[in-house]
Amino acid sequence: MAGWKDFPTELKEPIVAFVDEEKLVQEGKADKDSEQRKTLLALSATSRELRELVGPILWRTLDLSHQAASRHHSFAAEIGPSTGRFVRNLVLCDGPSNLTHGLVDFFLLVEGYAKNLFAGYQLERLTLASDSLVEVHLTGFGEDVYTAGVAAIEALRGLTHLRKLRLENPYQALWHHGLTETWRSSLTSLDLREVIEDESDDLSPLRGLLERHAAALRHLKLPYYTSAQFPHFSLPHLETLSIQPGKKARSLPLSFAESPLRRLRIELYGSSSERKEMFVDFVEAVEQHRQTLRQVQVEHFDPNFVVKDEKGLELLRAWCENHGVMYELQTVQ
Repeated sequence: MAGWKDFPTELKEPIVAFVDEEKLVQEGKADKDSEQRKTLLALSATSRELRELVGPILWRTLDLSHQAASRHHSFAAEIGPSTGRFVRNLVLCDGPSNLTHGLVDFFLLVEGYAKNLFAGYQLERLTLASDSLVEVHLTGFGEDVYTAGVAAIEALRGLTHLRKLRLENPYQALWHHGLTETWRSSLTSLDLREVIEDESDDLSPLRGLLERHAAALRHLKLPYYTSAQFPHFSLPHLETLSIQPGKKARSLPLSFAESPLRRLRIELYGSSSERKEMFVDFVEAVEQHRQTLRQVQVEHFDPNFVVKDEKGLELLRAWCENHGVMYELQTVQ
């Protein structure tokens, strides 16, 4: 009678995957005490073959957010060397932890244990996983960490399979010319929505970063932009764009005239005397993309000013209706 060892690998893989049928473990949504996770851990301990089959499921998403330093050390020194190659999605941020007092600062952790990552590999392995990472989310950076920020950028640029990158609230620590240097990967999705703008109006880091990934970038979220400069970005494959134009940045939507946009998301904060002219530029921008545009979404973060912007919003809505483009207005309290 045929047993487990006699089954071909292509048959064993779906059997093991059935344990996590809803993909809660893969997506990092399963509780650590869930039956699915316990079962996968038990299977992983059974044999080397099962460990190889379970690894891509059990370690696909590694969430080290809001964890004590000991958790980071444990993965880096004990778990990472054998399982890091399975990790595809990594979440790193600081935050309250019930295992430590105060906040866990990601960059302080880097300074403390980076030399020990992966049995002595260089700092470019600070992402705690491997070259197989396709998605990274970094947030909660502390202030005055420029040196550590440079190290973080070096680490990200060294990942060969990275496709999705999300940065949040780095207090400009990552906003430097290291972004413009050579990357080993080609990003398809870049989320800078929560990055604090560089008040120096120096657009070269952003421009250089986008140029590096222009051949692959399809989804882009820009931070709040207040500069009166009218940059031009050549992104021939960009389909989804999210912008937060300040009162001086009325021309920002026109910066992507060469992109085949399908979805445009505009976030508005407060009101200004220049808003009427801004909506005129919005309409001009969507007109440039009338051949490809399918959806326009406006999020207004101050409901008290929606009435004042009513004429401009109606101008944009009417254009969308006349051109068969889906229009959506949301007010956020």
